[in-house]
Parts: sequence; structure tokens; C-alpha cells
Amino acid sequence: MSRNPKESSPQWHLSTKMLVALFGFFLLAAFLLRIRSFAGILVVSIIVYFLMTPLVRIIERIAKFSWAVATNISFLFLLMVLVVVITALGLAVAQQLQSLFDLTQNFFTGLPVQLETLIEHGLQFGPLTLDFSRFDTVTLFEQAAGYIDLLFSSVSTVFLSVSSVAIETVVGFLIVLVVAYFLTLDNARLRQTFVGFVIPGYEYDITRLRGALSRLWKSFLGGQLLVVLITGLLFWLIMSALGMRFSLGLGVIGGLARFIPFLGPGVAGILVGVVALVQPSNWFGLAPGAYTALVILFVILLNQFVDYFFIPRILGTSLGLPPAIILIATLLGAVLAGALGLLLAAPIVASIVLLGRYVFRKMTDQSPWDPPIDETPEKPEPALARFFRRTLARPEGE
Repeated sequence: MSRNPKESSPQWHLSTKMLVALFGFFLLAAFLLRIRSFAGILVVSIIVYFLMTPLVRIIERIAKFSWAVATNISFLFLLMVLVVVITALGLAVAQQLQSLFDLTQNFFTGLPVQLETLIEHGLQFGPLTLDFSRFDTVTLFEQAAGYIDLLFSSVSTVFLSVSSVAIETVVGFLIVLVVAYFLTLDNARLRQTFVGFVIPGYEYDITRLRGALSRLWKSFLGGQLLVVLITGLLFWLIMSALGMRFSLGLGVIGGLARFIPFLGPGVAGILVGVVALVQPSNWFGLAPGAYTALVILFVILLNQFVDYFFIPRILGTSLGLPPAIILIATLLGAVLAGALGLLLAAPIVASIVLLGRYVFRKMTDQSPWDPPIDETPEKPEPALARFFRRTLARPEGE
């Protein structure tokens, strides 16, 4: 008996589709719960893959290498940079710890002599003299030795915890690099699979939504990285010009703070203020309070310059969200997903808003492209920028 060539698979009923969709949703939710400890590493790997792909493409086009060779060169360069940075930071931390250890050792080595001197001569407060010879110094020394032993045992526990966290961090970095490497190496297959996903009748909608989401995330990640680099460089130069200690470290912190909207620059400014306040001296001979106020003033001016000059030109209005929404999303992201939620809250909320607009239009039988939902409204000119533009503008007739 021959098979009919026109025979086709029967279509599913609406109830079957809903049942399969619910089953798939619960299966996906259970899978995400099972891998939640690995989710952060996976997300960071995807971000690294997203950022490394343009570099690999540039090397491929300029040097005429194959994609695999360009990928190997790019990740080898990234690995060398990470090794140099980690080694430099490790040496700096080791030197600081060695200095702290020497200081502590010298203090406890000379402690018996200092205590004997204190017992013999007492402690003088102006006209008053506290005579320790009347006290039971043996008991006091035993109690002090017990507290010191407890302190050192606590410090050793902290060092063990820090060592384990450092090892976990290094292993996490290696996993991120390996996963991002293989994602970049299979970039062509991934793009083909991603682009090949279509729903009959929705080809145009999926293509346009995919393009809008791609532009949003590319603009955020690439632009944010450039803003971080520029801010860190300017921060370092200004802190060096003001004679701040640890200017390079403060520049790194000031640049990385740009990854966290609103909260990051504020926390970095507070840290800079604390460092300026405890700095023993400065180039201008100012009092600590006045010097701290001067440094904070320059930090505020730098943040305003970055906010009103660089960010509108580099990031533009890609997210299209009000600042209040971004701030609330950042706080919620920190509560729900920690540091990763802080970094990615804004683009995730922007993506949800874009998809929500599409769903709302479809639910209300409206066209999602008339007017288009992927158009970003123009951002109004900030008041400070408008003031400077009008002040510096030439009068007519000159």
C-alpha cells in the first residue's frame, strides 16, 4: 500500500498548544532554578562574547585571517591583559600585606618593653598620673594575651575565607573565558540558528524586534564600556592633578562606577571624599575639610561633564527610559540578582518595555509598527547644557 504524498501532519488544537506552552514554561523555570548558581557565569560569558565579537571581526577583515585564527588571537590578547592586570594587582596587594605584617610584628615585638615602661612611669594626662603598679598586671597581661590570640585566630579565619573567595573568582574567570571563547568560535552557527528562528506569518515582526533588541544591547554594552574607559581616564588625570593618593586606583573605581547608574558615581564620590579627608597633606596646603570640598567639587563637575557631554553622544537615547524608572530598576535588580542585577537592570527593563509594547498592541488589535514601537523618543536637552549653549552662542550679526 503506497503512502499518499499529500498526507500531512495534523494541526494542534488551541487547548493542546496551551498545554504544551505551559509545560514548556514550567520546564524552563525548573531548569533555570537548577542552574541558578551557574546563571551569573553564563550571563557574563554571553556579555564577553558580545563584546569580543566586534574585535574578532575587525581582525578577520584587516588581517585576512580566518574566524578561528582571529578568535584565538583576540582571546590570547585578552588573556595576556588579564594576566598582567591580575599580576600587578597581586603584587600591589602583597606589598601592602607585607607592610601591614611588618608593622604588626614590630608592634608586638616592642609591646613588652612599652608595657614595662608604662608600668614603671605610669600614664600622664596633664596634671594627672595613672599609676599601673597598683593593679594586678599579671592578670591584665593574661587577659590581653587571650584577646590577642582571639584576634589572630579571627584574622586567620578571614584570610582563609578571602583565599577561598579568590580561588573561586579565578576559577569563575577561567570558566567565563572558556565559555565565551567557544561561543565566539561558533558565532556563525549561533547567528544562523538565531536568525533562522521564525514563526510563519511573523517573519517581519520577529526580524524587526530582533533588530531593535540587538541595537539596544549593542548600544548599551559597547557604549557603556567606552564611557567607563573615558571616565576612568579623566578620573585618574584629575585625581593626579589634585595630588590625591591612590589616584590610579580611584580612577579605576570611578570608571567602573559608571556601570551602576546613579548609585555608582555617588558611592565613588563618597569614597574619594573619605580618601581626601584622611590624606595627611596636599599640594595646596589646605585644611583637610577645604581640600575634601575641593576634590568633591571636581568630582561633581566631572560627573556632570560625563552625563551631559559624553553619555548623550555615546549612548544616545538607546534605552528610552526615564531616569526614575532606571533608578527603580537598578534597586530591584540589586535585590533580586545582586551585582549582576545592578549592571544589567536598565537594558533588561528596556527590553521588557519594548516587548510589552508589542504584546499590548497585538492584544488590542493595533499594528505594532504604526506608529513603530521601536522608535526611541528624542531626549530633551538638559537645562545645564542649554544654559551653556545659550551663554557661549555668538550674538546675531557678529
